[in-house]
Amino acid sequence: ASNTGIKGFSYSDLHATPTRRLFAAWYNVGYMLSLDDGLTWDLNVAGNANRYLTGFVTLSDNSILGYGTGAIRSVDNGNNWTVQNASQSLPQVVVNGTNLFSYSGTSLLTSINQGVTWTSTAITGLPAPYKIQVDASNNVYFLSGNSLYKVLAGATTATLVAGVSSVRDITIISNTIFVLSVNGTQLAKSVDGGT
Repeated sequence: ASNTGIKGFSYSDLHATPTRRLFAAWYNVGYMLSLDDGLTWDLNVAGNANRYLTGFVTLSDNSILGYGTGAIRSVDNGNNWTVQNASQSLPQVVVNGTNLFSYSGTSLLTSINQGVTWTSTAITGLPAPYKIQVDASNNVYFLSGNSLYKVLAGATTATLVAGVSSVRDITIISNTIFVLSVNGTQLAKSVDGGT
């Protein structure tokens, strides 16, 4: 089946909620929304959604957090949004329980109040990252260049994860880490934090 209404933007994130709503962020103001599994789409730039958004996550209470320039939160599946934080730059947000994680330059950002305030912690040994992931123990993993770095929960130093090179992407399910490497031709799996 084809869709109608989706714009030809360069999208940064596609997020599906537990209620089957699809949110597409596109490196610009607002987002695209589908209520029918992607058959039709509408652009929302109204009210608090009228801001630069790069992605969405579902929080532990099933509310939705939109992030980019600041953060907005919806408790009613995206029908209404409240501003959580008006200005904190959030290139990516990941969730572990009630803890939120992001980054700014080489600093780790954490929030324990659904994105209202963010605590910045300088991380030594970390080149500028472009992706963040967190495991079930709150250990944080960063992709930088084509390398993977790990910061233990509560620590301030990044260490290079040995055993993987030419890293292209990473995803974590609970404490299992999957690393796609060597231009997407190899998949590495770790159940011990990448050691």
